[in-house]
Amino acid sequence: MPSVVLVHGYSETSLGAYQHIPELLNQAGFDTIVLSAFDSLDDFVTIDDLADALEMRVADLEATGFDVRGAAFVCHSTGALVTRRWILNRRAAAASPDKAVLPARLVTMAGANHGSSLAEIGKTPVGYLQKLLFDHVLSVGKAVLTDLDYGSDFLWRLNTEWMTAWNDTGYP
Repeated sequence: MPSVVLVHGYSETSLGAYQHIPELLNQAGFDTIVLSAFDSLDDFVTIDDLADALEMRVADLEATGFDVRGAAFVCHSTGALVTRRWILNRRAAAASPDKAVLPARLVTMAGANHGSSLAEIGKTPVGYLQKLLFDHVLSVGKAVLTDLDYGSDFLWRLNTEWMTAWNDTGYP
């Protein structure tokens, strides 16, 4: 059965961003694997760190026989950036780009590929207050928000590498 890997966005701690999608995928005959375990609210964690965490999780799945090449990765918001970084990392780690074990499909929903205006708001006292009142945490994921900001070094690097990989060989 084909597999779908769901990669959530910034500050998600549940599958709320996907609403009924996991259930509908299962009903349609897909195996759904949920990756909703990374903590984007730690002030010192970057999107690069989250991509490394995704690699560890996928490597654990592969050790159980999971076929990445037959899977679709469906990503919401920041999850699109995490997954694109992960794909580029896998491609770079392979003996050659065509030897990289990559998902068959990448679907992104509302990916912040060029930044998010919410990144600036999230780093303000209002952002901290909102997280404290609603999520009972004293951190907002400052490093991830910095990566998500318009024109950030991270986004320039990611988008440049992505387009270079695409121009060189097609889908990274």
